[in-house]
Amino acid sequence: MSVIFDKVKDNAKLFPNKVAVIQDDGKALSYEQLVELVKRQIIFLQNKINFCGCRVAFCFRENINIPITPLSLNVLRATLIPLNPNLKYKQLSLFLSSVDADI
Repeated sequence: MSVIFDKVKDNAKLFPNKVAVIQDDGKALSYEQLVELVKRQIIFLQNKINFCGCRVAFCFRENINIPITPLSLNVLRATLIPLNPNLKYKQLSLFLSSVDADI
């Protein structure tokens, strides 16, 4: 597993209802909710697209997926390549071709 995710799970056991993540719009996730969402995403990535151990580029505007996706990818031993959502298509294409991302 992942040392980082293990720490989040430990917090979920100790403080299940304590807020783990707050977005700008005020939406909050507890540690228990965060762990559940990460586990679901891990299962999806493993079972639906046979995903594990590759390079993954992701591009999100600020939303609740930002902590979920990196934690999930870390558990799956993927190399995470965060992209700036403000880049233009041509810049993103150039960057993606240079890092040879799998997804």
